[in-house]
Amino acid sequence: MHARLLLLLVLLMGGFATANLGDLTGDGSVGLPDLLIIVENIGQENYLPAADINQDGVVDILDLVMVARLWGTQYEESLPPQPPVLAYARASGDTTINLGNGPGEHAQEYQVHVSTTAGFTPSSHTHYEDIGLLADGTPYPHTIKGLEPETTYYVRVLAINAHGMAASVEQSATTLPAYTIQVDERPHEPPGFTQVTFSDWSSLPPSDWTHWGGTGAYGEQTIDSITSSPFPGGLLRQSFHGGSPSGHGGGRTRYTFNEPVREVYISTWYYIEENLLGNPVHVKMGFLQTTDDNGGHHMHGSFISRNAANLAHNPPGWFTTWGIRLRTGWSITAQLEATAVEVPRGEWFHIEYYLRYQDMGEENGVLRVWQNGVELFSFDNITIPGEGFASFRHEGVHGGGGFGPPEDTSYAVGQTYISIPG
Repeated sequence: MHARLLLLLVLLMGGFATANLGDLTGDGSVGLPDLLIIVENIGQENYLPAADINQDGVVDILDLVMVARLWGTQYEESLPPQPPVLAYARASGDTTINLGNGPGEHAQEYQVHVSTTAGFTPSSHTHYEDIGLLADGTPYPHTIKGLEPETTYYVRVLAINAHGMAASVEQSATTLPAYTIQVDERPHEPPGFTQVTFSDWSSLPPSDWTHWGGTGAYGEQTIDSITSSPFPGGLLRQSFHGGSPSGHGGGRTRYTFNEPVREVYISTWYYIEENLLGNPVHVKMGFLQTTDDNGGHHMHGSFISRNAANLAHNPPGWFTTWGIRLRTGWSITAQLEATAVEVPRGEWFHIEYYLRYQDMGEENGVLRVWQNGVELFSFDNITIPGEGFASFRHEGVHGGGGFGPPEDTSYAVGQTYISIPG
């Protein structure tokens, strides 16, 4: 009775209860209540217009047959989508821009629209690509690829369903200067430094490295290759298995210096799979350990870094940046905890580190980091604990904060080169 009264009220307002064929009650499905409405109106002169399914001016057996054939049909809610969240657009390379996406309620698909003109209206001319969906229907964190270097782009995301569409607010980003991969290029290695180790990952572990850990249940480090690799030899592939608990992963591969060093340069390459950034995990890599590490005195580069800047910039649960994290005893920990940059996704990128211990009694230690030749971090006023750097390792561990990956994911490490003065 309630459904019938609702239908009558809508009719008095000049419309129908639903736009879905055969769903006369507006409950999102076709079933017995809809069939009864047809039966009640067959042959009636003052019939309910909504019961005339085939719109031939009469409610008859044909309308009954049509509803019977639609029996069991389930319709999506008849509402247009709400505007999706576009939290940010940030350049992650010379031809790429990363988007921080959040869902639009009732959306069934998402489109990326791009223009070089501010204040544009999304159209077929600005439709750049579609965004893939996670299992729960929310959009992946997305990377726009194939753009022009040093160009400002304006971006909007459309949420779409069968009943309409809605656009996000507009965000803008300027791509970085053109960059070409040169495998043996190490542009920021200081003059006079000498190589102490180099791995092309043709074996695990390399001859002067050690490898341990990795259960296979949570993930593993293996030697692998992918077709897009520009490197000879192999790749160090770090895999994570969906459903593994926080704080687990698959192995560690470490180089230990012959004796502690107080100045070091490191060059390495990474390839981040697209869905790694759709997994709420915190991934530690580029782990540089000091001689005094029993108090957690180390530095690590972290993908999907869950630091203050990230939580402020991104929708809750989306971790899409890369940053440096320091553990206790480093004098610039607070400054770096508030720093994060974008990670290129689905393409190789180059990371360089340079670190130098402080002079005795001074606070003039140095930390510099570059991504694809562009400086990300530069500090020359730090205090580093311990007597020197003892080792560097690629650590395949995810977790922190109780998060583990909901689905299988991975990343790869390319050539790794380390040098010291002498």
